Amino acid sequence: MHRRRFIGILKNPAQVTSMNFSVDKQEFSAALSLVCSVIPERSIRLILQNLLLKAESDGITLVGTDLEAGVRITLPGGRVESPGAVLLPAARLNSVVKGSLANELRISVENELAEITTRQGRFQIPGQADTDYPVFPEMGAGGAVFIHGDDFVDAVQKTAFATAKGDTRYALNGIYLDIGEDGLEFVSSDTNRLSHVRKSLRNPEKTAGNGILIPRGMAILAKMAAGRDVLQLKMGANDLLAKTENADMVIHRVEGVFPRYREVIPPPSDFSFTVNREELIATLQNAGAVSSPEFQTVKLALAGDHLNVTAKSDFGEANLNLDAELKGPELELRFNYVYLNEGLKNMRAEKIAVQYTNEKDPVRIEDGDFLYVLMPMDRRN
Repeated sequence: MHRRRFIGILKNPAQVTSMNFSVDKQEFSAALSLVCSVIPERSIRLILQNLLLKAESDGITLVGTDLEAGVRITLPGGRVESPGAVLLPAARLNSVVKGSLANELRISVENELAEITTRQGRFQIPGQADTDYPVFPEMGAGGAVFIHGDDFVDAVQKTAFATAKGDTRYALNGIYLDIGEDGLEFVSSDTNRLSHVRKSLRNPEKTAGNGILIPRGMAILAKMAAGRDVLQLKMGANDLLAKTENADMVIHRVEGVFPRYREVIPPPSDFSFTVNREELIATLQNAGAVSSPEFQTVKLALAGDHLNVTAKSDFGEANLNLDAELKGPELELRFNYVYLNEGLKNMRAEKIAVQYTNEKDPVRIEDGDFLYVLMPMDRRN
């Protein structure tokens, strides 16, 4: 039976629920928006619909979690006049802050009632004590690896789309991370296609580890990492811990064993057809418009110096040609055009070479550090 591991439900030490601070509205709103992205709108544990707001001498901290992922952001700016902590309804606070036209917010809390003051006026939001809120795990010393933030963003974008959606084989619903001595591999597969990205990293302690992470959590972490020079990662027994200069995130690992993906990646082939990537995307989209909604099949016929793309169903027929450079035997390949286009759209090269061996085995498409493997469809589809 599938089970997810949760952040421990430990009690925070009692905090003073009387506090006062001022903060830049734009910075506070950006942090609040990211924290709210992990907070459920509805939960059987009502406390999880709240965020933890703390004002301390070193800054203002916001924490949110749904027990599968958690985000903590500390804003070093702001003026804390009186430290303290309180739980506030996340959606309501986010709506108030986003709608404010002020450049600065003043927030005061007395007896768990928060008052937000701007030049336009004030809002009052009732909160509650933070004593039963989940404790955020700390990364601790040692064992971390370091990757450029935009490299992480790029890798997540190129793998998240190829994860399975609601598959009972839970391992396929996530992104597999494999930390090596000098590289970090991101892998996803729904058995019809496989997406693989390798990024360089700094690994001073030669740490090794791997785990399967939920795509939603990885997407939120990508937002946190965007534009950052360094993202610090540490794979634990139950979760992935991540850190930037002012933010932390925890993503809990999916239980299960990821397939032996290296065994299904075909070796480089001498046979290929090379085409303009954007022209192929547009051609597949046009032909796919008349394909069967059930199978979304298009046929690619390789012949001479062109690629013939066809589709036929009760919804119509398409017959289109595209310039191509063929190296290998002439043959026909059938693909789910949506799957093929999703891979192509995540590439950057002007021209791409689709490597093949025959009509049944998977094709291999490479673009820099991105490798996409796609199974042809059965001729009956």
